[in-house]
Amino acid sequence: MPAATLKPEPVPDPAPQPVPRGASPGLTPRGWRAAGRLVGNCAGLSFLVPGLLAVLGTITAIAVALAAG
Repeated sequence: MPAATLKPEPVPDPAPQPVPRGASPGLTPRGWRAAGRLVGNCAGLSFLVPGLLAVLGTITAIAVALAAG
């Protein structure tokens, strides 16, 4: 005789809570601006870091070539 499988009872979704008066259900305009600045800063760094590495590599290659003579 196969063992009985236990199925968990479904848990009902909690009732949505009302948003307090004067509160925003999502990001506030200040929050959106902060998020935009964060994304912009990350995008800027994604271009800046490889550029700096390329410059550093070029300077290193020139120094090695001059040292080798």
